[in-house]
Amino acid sequence: LGGTWNAIPDLFDVSLGGFWEQGAAPKESYHLDFPSADRFGIGSGLSFALGKESGLKLVVAYLYLRLDDVSVDASDGTVYQQRPLDPCTTERPCTYGEDGDKMLPHTPVANAGSYESQFHQFALAIDAQF
Repeated sequence: LGGTWNAIPDLFDVSLGGFWEQGAAPKESYHLDFPSADRFGIGSGLSFALGKESGLKLVVAYLYLRLDDVSVDASDGTVYQQRPLDPCTTERPCTYGEDGDKMLPHTPVANAGSYESQFHQFALAIDAQF
């Protein structure tokens, strides 16, 4: 949800917006490479025309993005340490979990822990309209 206000028509604009997004994966599969937690963000920007007829604008923008904190217990994690030189084989098979309903490789859970994430993004750009 957001919008832009033309403070000085054709010369100066002010933008403000925000969003919320639901995480796409369960917390058991959360890891650093693809963080997928519920998140929200808010952004703002200013744009200045570089001459009335040039079609160029100088844009300054900022975005704050925060992901919900996630904690994954080692007994719940589903991301395992990758061992391409020592995969599960008939000589060294994968083992079954305690409940017997899932295969577990002979490598440790790699995504156990607590995660806190936030981002601050600044942008300086030239907007060219043709």
